Amino acid sequence: MFTFVWYLFFRKQLITEKIVKPLLYSFLFSFTFGITIEILQQTITTTRNADIFDVIANSTGALLSISFIVISNKFNFLNFILKK
Repeated sequence: MFTFVWYLFFRKQLITEKIVKPLLYSFLFSFTFGITIEILQQTITTTRNADIFDVIANSTGALLSISFIVISNKFNFLNFILKK
């Protein structure tokens, strides 16, 4: 869901008909955010630890969102959301 919301944001802000750049930005932002949270959990908190499986789960979720967006775009489902 996080990646999907960022995709919608970047799609509106970049004002482009192509989906590649917003998809790339939203995935990279989500991936970087997930890794940053894991690093902060390890370094700042005393009760939480970083876990590679959390990074893998976050990346999998982002990839599933990207897949959903690509499939939805093929069927023009997102045009209802992205009306200009």
